[in-house]
Amino acid sequence: SYYILFFLAGFVLLSNKTIANHIAHQRYLYLIEAIIATAFMFSSPSLFSKGVTIEYAWKINSIVVAWSCGMAAVGFSKRYLNFNSKLRKLANEAIYPFYLLHQPVIVVLGNFVVQWQIPVIWKVLAVTVSSFTLSVALYWYLIRPFNIMRVIFGMKKFPKERKQISQV
Repeated sequence: SYYILFFLAGFVLLSNKTIANHIAHQRYLYLIEAIIATAFMFSSPSLFSKGVTIEYAWKINSIVVAWSCGMAAVGFSKRYLNFNSKLRKLANEAIYPFYLLHQPVIVVLGNFVVQWQIPVIWKVLAVTVSSFTLSVALYWYLIRPFNIMRVIFGMKKFPKERKQISQV
């Protein structure tokens, strides 16, 4: 129920262009609010005594952080990422296959990487970079070019090429 409220609020607010423009206009206010709320969240254990008070403060503040981060992200996205490009069209087409691929790729690669005797930060970096690279490669070379794979992964088929009759 918590996340559905965010989804519905986003759906209602962003469908209204006036509200969406106001969110973009006040993006810095939301960013400052998110920074202050995050600072408060991490300093609250020292401000309150242990018990119910700190639990309620943490829960309420987490909602403020989530909301202000979301609004800041929407505002900055609307301001700086609201344009069409070939990369956006290509990435938009790859969203669902990438979503389906990334978890099994992370699990398989992570299973090998956790056994390495290196610091955790390097393991995280290795899994992140290698899983992203492998997911993109699988999509690009095994899913994108073939209509049967495109359909299996929820994409539209490539249109059939029209044979042009050359006039002599």
